[in-house]
Amino acid sequence: MRLGLRACGRLREFRRLSPARSWSVFPSNPLSGLHRRSFASVSAADLKFGQPLHETHAHLLGAGELTPGISALEYATRRATLAARLPENAIAVLASSDVKYRSGAVFYEFHQDPDFFYLTGMRCHLQF
Repeated sequence: MRLGLRACGRLREFRRLSPARSWSVFPSNPLSGLHRRSFASVSAADLKFGQPLHETHAHLLGAGELTPGISALEYATRRATLAARLPENAIAVLASSDVKYRSGAVFYEFHQDPDFFYLTGMRCHLQF
């Protein structure tokens, strides 16, 4: 199909105004600094996140709750009950669970020790 004179003129004008090379989002000179990519300098394994609180996750926890539906006062009452049942000058040592690895840097989803969780409500590892 043959283009009309008007269409040929527009095509010629487009070619004249268009650059000869195609443009890319990434600069040809990576040192130009215009579009430099940056990467995280901290390994994901080194990031530490605490347990959600009402102050940080109001959509998950009510005021005064450490875990959904259970208040901090309930956990304090549980610990006080345990302390009252211990003999004079005795202490209870409860270890929290540790992260268990499948292989390399791949780990299982963390599960807190049930006794420790019942008394404290803490879901994070490395708790004392």
